[in-house]
Amino acid sequence: MPPFLRLIAFSLPTFVVIVALFLMAESLGWKEWQTAIVAGVIAFVYIAIIVRSVQRSGRGAALLNRNMWLIYIAYIAILWNLWFFSFWSVQIVRETAQSSLVAAALTAAFNAGAGLIGFPAGGWLADWAIRRRIGRKPLALTCTGVYSVLVLLFGWSISGGGKPSLALLGLLLFSSGLFFNALQPIVQGITGDLVPANDRGSAFGMLNLVSEIGAVASPVVSGVLRDATGSWAPGVYLAAGIMIVSFFLYLPVREAAPAHHEDMVPA
Repeated sequence: MPPFLRLIAFSLPTFVVIVALFLMAESLGWKEWQTAIVAGVIAFVYIAIIVRSVQRSGRGAALLNRNMWLIYIAYIAILWNLWFFSFWSVQIVRETAQSSLVAAALTAAFNAGAGLIGFPAGGWLADWAIRRRIGRKPLALTCTGVYSVLVLLFGWSISGGGKPSLALLGLLLFSSGLFFNALQPIVQGITGDLVPANDRGSAFGMLNLVSEIGAVASPVVSGVLRDATGSWAPGVYLAAGIMIVSFFLYLPVREAAPAHHEDMVPA
């Protein structure tokens, strides 16, 4: 089947199921967490179907081996944190610093703005590490560890019950955003080197498919924690904890040296 028709064959039923889910949730008056649970079940079923399809295609050895699964699961933490701070950072700053919406939005924008530096810096560092034969994994572990510490500090700064300064929150959001955004191209580079060149697209598809679990669950779980505790700190600590788990998932990954001819350009 041509690629476009395969895309339609996967996308159209998914679209129908998702629309049906939210129409049902609206008509039955489901709570947000109930809708999220059903969406999560659908996501797991969809992942199982894709995994089965990959196995039947004969590419399971390349795309579903131990190293790849470690990265797929570890990357859930990146999507979890991405959606948590993208979805809630303005509200977190507004409530904890008791600031205006404009001031909170400008402060929270430091996290997103860090991507303008973090993404290219992470890509450059990943390439530099390969040229120096250091490998990308030490960089991934460093970025993950530093980011986790900064997020824990952010959680601590909003958990005291006082009124943290906008300057402090902005500094923590910006500095953590640098390491967070740098981490993404580094891990993506590791992923690309672990598979044959003609399987790279499928590998990144699997990476996003599995890690989208974090994108689906993060805003809902964090919102429920906020409503249950009256504070955003538990959601922040949970985001940091999930990132710390990913650190230990990256540790046993056996990084592969670049073997594709297009990666072997001399410095």
